Amino acid sequence: MAKVLTHITCTEFKILLNDFELEFKKFLNEKTISENGKSFYTHKRLRNAYFSLKRNLSLLFTYENLDLVPNTNNSLEANFNDLKTKLRNHR
Repeated sequence: MAKVLTHITCTEFKILLNDFELEFKKFLNEKTISENGKSFYTHKRLRNAYFSLKRNLSLLFTYENLDLVPNTNNSLEANFNDLKTKLRNHR
């Protein structure tokens, strides 16, 4: 999903996210019981990433609604790279 993120629309990404949930729902809900008897989700970081995408989906594709916002930060990174080089030489 991450590889195609800049090439798809919000609707297509919603479909991918729903398909992911259907396929891996059991995996996401796996729990482990610790030695002291407390249970916790086995794949906590994956769950956090999934639910973060689901919760912030409306913000993730803001660039689709605005003409001036690019879908990547490549131009911004190029400016920062130039600044980093100048700072490195200055030191």
